[in-house]
Parts: sequence; C-alpha cells; structure tokens
Amino acid sequence: MTSESGPPQPESNAGLFERFADALSTFIGTPLAFSIALGVVLVWTLTGPFAGFSTTWQLVINTGTTIVTFLMATPRIGSRRTRTASSHASSMKKKRWRARSAL
Repeated sequence: MTSESGPPQPESNAGLFERFADALSTFIGTPLAFSIALGVVLVWTLTGPFAGFSTTWQLVINTGTTIVTFLMATPRIGSRRTRTASSHASSMKKKRWRARSAL
C-alpha cells in the first residue's frame, strides 16, 4: 500500500523547474525586464553623489549584478539542456522509425 503523501517525486520537481525556467526565459527578453534593469541601474547611478561614489556604493551594484546574472543564467541553462535532450531523443526516434520503415 502506497501513501499519497510524502516527499515530492523528482519528476514533479523537474517539471516545476522546467516551467519556472521557461517562464523566466520568456520574461527576460521582454521590454518590462529591460526597463526594470535599466531603472535599477539609473537609481544606483543617481545615488552615487549621495554615497560619495564610495567603494561600498560600487560593491552594491557589482554584487547585485553578479547575483542576478547567476540566478537568471542557471535556469536558462537547465531549460536549454532539457530542450536539447528532448530534441535529440525525438530525432533519434525519427531515425529509428525511418530505418525500420526502410526494411
């Protein structure tokens, strides 16, 4: 007898990650995402004189962009790998079908 409750299966987690990665990939290329990024950089630039253009002020943008880059690139790479593997599997199925059909 198996229980319905318990830890989620890896496949369901993979599906959740894939959906998130696809949604993120779609959002990244939108004008809204660009506008948000541009707005953050402009606000940071305008605060420079108030912060005395200090090293801490510079560290804020450097750290922020590094973290955002990592968090945006990781799901996109995972999404791309999934699509590549899926495409490869589909291609292999077609080749096997053609080979069997030729016999």
